[in-house]
Order: sequence, then structure tokens, then C-alpha cells
Amino acid sequence: ASISEDWALWLRLALEHPVAVVREPCVSIRQHADRKTETMDLDLALHARLGIVADALARDPGLADVAPEARAAVYRTIGRKWLARGEAARARAAFREALREAPLHPSTLAYVGASLIPSSVRRGLGRLRSLSRALRA
Repeated sequence: ASISEDWALWLRLALEHPVAVVREPCVSIRQHADRKTETMDLDLALHARLGIVADALARDPGLADVAPEARAAVYRTIGRKWLARGEAARARAAFREALREAPLHPSTLAYVGASLIPSSVRRGLGRLRSLSRALRA
């Protein structure tokens, strides 16, 4: 079973069936400390997800226009996970790949900036963001 089998399923469904955008949240995700994404092999996940994008492109060559952004999103997502694990250098390498695919993407540029901040400062900013969200709720 693929480390990203749910992601592959969503993409296959989107290729074969109509998709609509729903702006309001329809579900919530329960996250816990021992979930698979916390301990997954990020190198394996990166290669699996890039393979899923390549498979989608092979199924539908009409996706060629969005393929670079899809690959950039994969690199951004994995880079964020490396950053969360405190592996800033690996995160920056992923963000560089994301920028090669989609130059000057605003969120990628923001993540590059975040990766340059010491992890202790990032953690403190994360706690402030969590507190701010809790106060707004």
C-alpha cells in the first residue's frame, strides 16, 4: 500500500468524476500525536506523491498546464513537514524545488522565510498563532 494512497484515490476520483468547490467546511479532521503522518518517511512520501502526479498526467495529458503547480504543492507540503520536524535545511531544499516548478509562489516564499528563522522562534510563533485562534473561537 502506498504511503499516499488516500491522496492517490482523491486524485483518481477527481480525474474520473465532476468536482465542485465547497467553500464551507464539511468535515473536521481529528489529529493525534501518533498519527501516521507524524512518523512517515518523508523521502518515501515525496517520491510517492510525485509519482501520483506523474500518473495523473499520464492518464490525462490535458493536465500538463497544472502539473508544475501540482509538483510544487507536493514539494511545499513535504517541506512544511520537514520544517515542522526541525529539519530546516531539508525543508529549504524542498522549497527550492517548489520554486523551480512554480517560481515566486507566495506561500513557498513565506515558507522559505520561515525556514530561515530559528526553530525555537518558530515554535513560539506557532504557540502565539494557536492562542490567537483559540481566542477568536
